[in-house]
Amino acid sequence: MNKIVDITDKVVQKILDVLYTDEIMNVFLIHYLENQRNSIGEIYIGTEENEITEVVHIKYDGNSHFTSFYSTSIDGLDKISKLIEELNYSDILLAGKVEEVKHIMTRLEIDKELYLNTYYQFNVDSYNIFNDQQNMNLRIAKTNKQDIDKVKKYLIGFFGAETQEEIQSITSDDKINQEMKNGVYLLELEGNIIGMARFFGESSKYIDITTVYIDEQYRGKGYGKVLMELMVKQAIENNKIPIIQTAVSNKVAKSIYENMGFVKVCDYTFQFILR
Repeated sequence: MNKIVDITDKVVQKILDVLYTDEIMNVFLIHYLENQRNSIGEIYIGTEENEITEVVHIKYDGNSHFTSFYSTSIDGLDKISKLIEELNYSDILLAGKVEEVKHIMTRLEIDKELYLNTYYQFNVDSYNIFNDQQNMNLRIAKTNKQDIDKVKKYLIGFFGAETQEEIQSITSDDKINQEMKNGVYLLELEGNIIGMARFFGESSKYIDITTVYIDEQYRGKGYGKVLMELMVKQAIENNKIPIIQTAVSNKVAKSIYENMGFVKVCDYTFQFILR
């Protein structure tokens, strides 16, 4: 596989043409190619007869080398496995369909239990406008101290950051500025901020809802469901189909999402490969 050094418009279009054949599974990389090319990270491609058959995207996020991939065949997964082995990064976080990640880990001779997630998309055909919550409001976070302090607090809580290094990596000025540019939504109850969610990753049809977080003192009261309903409503108003991933073990979240109208796409995993 070859690293793309000169990411020209022509090269980007060729890669996008391939990724859009499975749009829902490639939203994250499509987003970077279409919206954040200047901070895209590393891209590698494999070819057969001058046609792109594999794509690997590696983006260092401050904690790990987040790695997503696309392949048209088992042989392609083997090529991706070889690339990962040759790069020899010590902190790869591999994201993908469970069976494909499992194949790569087998080739790398890594025997670890997979962290299982369910990948969902919202069934827009069954969408009915959710009941309005008159005392609740969803709004974009502003660049004032109050909002930024809340965003930092919720990011720390969501990612479970404990050490000073972990906290710094997700709340640095550069990181927060980028998050605010991408768009952070705050949930308000009677004017008080009680939760947060983000859209990150969008393609022509889809948009990914992530970092859904409710302040500890307001949990267990149904506010998480309200936050998700408002994010879904916002996505549909933007003519996008919401997608989301959640841990298989998180039965509460799975129940909420499925009752709202989310349907399973596939089994998915975010798997650390520590070598």
